Amino acid sequence: MKKIIAGLICCWSLVSLQAQNVGIGTNSPVEKLEINGGVKIGASGNANPGTIRWNAVKNDFEGYNGAAWVSLTGGKNQWGNQQSFVTENDASQHYLIHSGGNPGDYLGESIAMHNGIAVAGARGDYSSSGNILYSGNAYLYTKAEEGWMLRRTILNPTPAYGENFGAAIGIHNNQIIVGANTAQVSNVRKGEAYVFQYDPVSYNLTLQATLAAIDGEENDYYGSSVDIHGDIAVAGAFLKTVSGSVRAGAVYAYKRTGNSWTHIAYLTPADRAPEDRFGAKVSVNGNWLAVSAIHAIVNGKDQAGKVYLYKLNNAGIAYVYHSTITAPDPATYDRFGTGLHLTGDTLVVGAPRYTGSPSGDGNGKVMLYVRNGDTWQHQHTFTASDGKKGDAFGTSVRIEGQRLIVGAYRAKVGPNLTQGKAYMFYNDGSAWQEEAVFTNSDGSNGSHFGWGVAIEGNDAVISANSHNWQGYTNHGRIYFFER
Repeated sequence: MKKIIAGLICCWSLVSLQAQNVGIGTNSPVEKLEINGGVKIGASGNANPGTIRWNAVKNDFEGYNGAAWVSLTGGKNQWGNQQSFVTENDASQHYLIHSGGNPGDYLGESIAMHNGIAVAGARGDYSSSGNILYSGNAYLYTKAEEGWMLRRTILNPTPAYGENFGAAIGIHNNQIIVGANTAQVSNVRKGEAYVFQYDPVSYNLTLQATLAAIDGEENDYYGSSVDIHGDIAVAGAFLKTVSGSVRAGAVYAYKRTGNSWTHIAYLTPADRAPEDRFGAKVSVNGNWLAVSAIHAIVNGKDQAGKVYLYKLNNAGIAYVYHSTITAPDPATYDRFGTGLHLTGDTLVVGAPRYTGSPSGDGNGKVMLYVRNGDTWQHQHTFTASDGKKGDAFGTSVRIEGQRLIVGAYRAKVGPNLTQGKAYMFYNDGSAWQEEAVFTNSDGSNGSHFGWGVAIEGNDAVISANSHNWQGYTNHGRIYFFER
């Protein structure tokens, strides 16, 4: 009995000496809890701040922050191995038409994805003959079993120096619109937009229409923004002078009948002012059209930005002004509307300098609006979990269903300034949360990853329009990710 009591006293003494540290699989723990071996964490429904759980549905570790369950890994495991170009598809290494060096293709200057098609503009690309700089081209990809594949090069139909064909892209079904914002019209750089019909079987492209402003003037930059949906195509000329208002901006809308496109609307706001830059971005869906004026003054705040909403009339042949949206708390240099996407009853607007420091280098935010009847209501504001001033979060946005992707092309990654990032957000039915943070594994200073973003189903595409590649400065690159 004495031996038993002595043993218990000895054990109690050892426990007392190490009461501050607990070891499992180790006799000398140096931390509060030290485990020599693996730890398995299961599911939990206990929403207590600080709780960690395994979410088998999302295949991810989560922690409860007091308001919501958030990913502890950035959700990267859901979007492929970002350290491998098996995921960041090699299709972005497109065939260089020119044989010599190029000061900048800017592949990914614009990107769009719809119906299994992805198109990237390269506004600085050489002409098909290989001797005209900045004529511009675009590249069309489709997804196959082996990954995304380059199917066609969309050549500038009328190549000339400095036309910037590929500055803007829009896709709906098998229709593609490409903007060339400094294309020559009668030897004057007014800008044009081109509508192509794509055959998904043969991969052939047919030029269906060449669009130009009915009142185009030099340096209007018509085609800097374009979009297409159903029988409607839209092009913005954000530097157009309107009734003496310099760079107030204008937007042109067209309707298709058969294979012909007819101009149906010339839009400029009644409250326009010089330098508004109305038409910087356009987005059309169904009967609704959204247009941003990123330098518009709001409540005396310069370059706060506005978004104007128009609705197609019952006859379907004209747009009627509906309303104007501004940020919930606009500030100087927000540039609300730099990122813009309208789909169904949802509108997302990026303000890459939002949070309004006087120098105009805020973290950036994205605002989501939902239509209730004919009223567009602000529903949610997104920020990056690791956002910093000058990141330009919200420069590019795209929403589909319950997922929103946002580009922050000036974000710092490690030591690399303006390498860029992109963020994926997901709504699980109860709340929005950040699901993934993307970077390009071969990124460097000035890559500008996140300049363009797109999403469809389980696929996302992100561009780095200034990425240096294989000795080509500002060649640009696009990256495909899959859930």
